Amino acid sequence: MYNYIDVQNVVCLNEEQHKSVNKIFKPWDKRLDASTFVQSGSDVELLIKIPFTGAVKLKSFCVIGGLDDSSPSNVKLFINREDIDFSNVEDMKPLQEIKLASDNLDGSLEYPVQVFKFGNVHHLTMYFNTNWGAAKTRITYIGLKGIFTVANRDKIVVANYELKPNPAKNSGIPEANNFTSQIQ
Repeated sequence: MYNYIDVQNVVCLNEEQHKSVNKIFKPWDKRLDASTFVQSGSDVELLIKIPFTGAVKLKSFCVIGGLDDSSPSNVKLFINREDIDFSNVEDMKPLQEIKLASDNLDGSLEYPVQVFKFGNVHHLTMYFNTNWGAAKTRITYIGLKGIFTVANRDKIVVANYELKPNPAKNSGIPEANNFTSQIQ
């Protein structure tokens, strides 16, 4: 699903280097490239907001972390909530919380999600709140698996319909000229 992530609009709160998060979303064959990573700034927490270019049915994800206990150990997942930040994330109930392995350095471990909860995702927030003991958290790759559908987010149309047609406006419609109303 790499092609359906709006990578330029991915946002990470508490990243040490601005926009470094954009580089961890890469094709599967580049997942082992540890030269591109996102690292937490002031503490171990990272909050990553991932927009999609359409609706997604998320099935699983993969996270490759850093060495020396800097891999995340836990993630909380939220969907379709763009308002989440560090001031409110602890007060919100995640859709799913998953304990992560410390040794998934090759990306062979996938974490399945409860698919019935992740069926119409336009925006995914991943909150990594702990790691395996390092002062900072490092992630080199996030991969998402699922099914993509084209976004159909048209604006709401407000339409007015005439209950009783006006013959002056509808002269081309024969039924409008002979319209009568009866209550029985």
